[in-house]
Amino acid sequence: MNKKTLTLSLVTMMGLFSFTSCKYKTDSNVEITTYIREESDQFGDLMFKLPVKEFDKAGFSYGDWISVTIYGGKEDGSDLKMDLPYVYNYNEAGTFAPCICNYGGDKEDYKQFHIAPELNNDLMKTEHLEGKKIKFNMKKKAGFKHHIDLVTCPSKRTLEDLNYHIPTYVNFRNVCEIGDIIYKMRSNRLYRGSSSFNKKDNGPDRYLYADGELRYNRITKIVNLSKSQDEAEDLLNERRAAGECGYTCSIAENNKFFSFKLGSDFFSESTHEICADAFRCLILDNSIRERVYLHCNEGKDRTGFFVMVIEALCGVSFNDIVCDFMQTFDNYYGMSYKDTPESYAAMRDQTIYRHILGMCERDINVIGSHDYYTYDVKKALLEKYKIEEKGKLAEYATEYLLSLGLDQNEISALVLSYKGAE
Repeated sequence: MNKKTLTLSLVTMMGLFSFTSCKYKTDSNVEITTYIREESDQFGDLMFKLPVKEFDKAGFSYGDWISVTIYGGKEDGSDLKMDLPYVYNYNEAGTFAPCICNYGGDKEDYKQFHIAPELNNDLMKTEHLEGKKIKFNMKKKAGFKHHIDLVTCPSKRTLEDLNYHIPTYVNFRNVCEIGDIIYKMRSNRLYRGSSSFNKKDNGPDRYLYADGELRYNRITKIVNLSKSQDEAEDLLNERRAAGECGYTCSIAENNKFFSFKLGSDFFSESTHEICADAFRCLILDNSIRERVYLHCNEGKDRTGFFVMVIEALCGVSFNDIVCDFMQTFDNYYGMSYKDTPESYAAMRDQTIYRHILGMCERDINVIGSHDYYTYDVKKALLEKYKIEEKGKLAEYATEYLLSLGLDQNEISALVLSYKGAE
């Protein structure tokens, strides 16, 4: 996301780096105080020049609930206060939710140690935070650890684990294969899955198997949501040079390969144009029976959001949208409602439920106003937005697409591309 970024640095009155305050008492009294200084960063995270070992030495650890205070951090000059979990991966906190993240669990390097604002309104509005004092206090020791344990995915299943079932291995599927979607959407039009050309971000061989699935299913168009067009072309050229580009390259040579670099923000004005262009590329030419393959790296979150909007537009039910999204977690990790119901529910609640809420609300200021650690998203979806009423999800999908800049003719063309006969 294109947000101004900050670095939290430890400073003293003499300009040297040190702790302003560091207490080693009971859990409730553990605290560290520091200051914020401005520094550019491509991700928009609030990074602090604080070695992880010093933060941990003060008494904080992975899975803790931590109270954060930025003195004078609100635009009106009042203190900004929030409780955040200490995690190793953004996925442990879930969609839209800010967190204190030591990405990858590094124990020495401060460069990976930061607050991830995600879509939180106060943390995204960073211009006025330079030089502010920030304090971390223990809220509850290991207070988030149980949730982390629930949503932590095991290693991806291997081909051998899956009895060499390649579509499951590469998370490849015709969207119509789930539940009653076949009665709502045209078959053999929209396919989803993992990257068919990105070796770096999707394992050493998945992209090759995914490429084979494209050929077998006669895909005619690819829309990628993880790389810019130039970045994707560079990767395709690497595959060509290695003699392993295959069917994906043939689609690119037919000018049917479209690539967009998206993060997890589908709602800010700065992302409207690129999201709109990506949806426009999903409009099919039914006269030649186009088949489109929509993917990002794993075909999980970004792909899941776009597929969800199209499914909603076509009248697919809330439950079937959820089942299609969650099928990815079963494919990769064996996380299913039948075998791991508690983990399944926790992952569902912090991913697809929040995606659907974002589509319903559309306004980034509304989406960013919730405390997602306490907000009952499902209750809001059912009672406030009444998403189980006939036509409601299609209405919200239409309003979302209009907010991006698509016109009614383009939305009708999307419906015509994918919606089945009633």
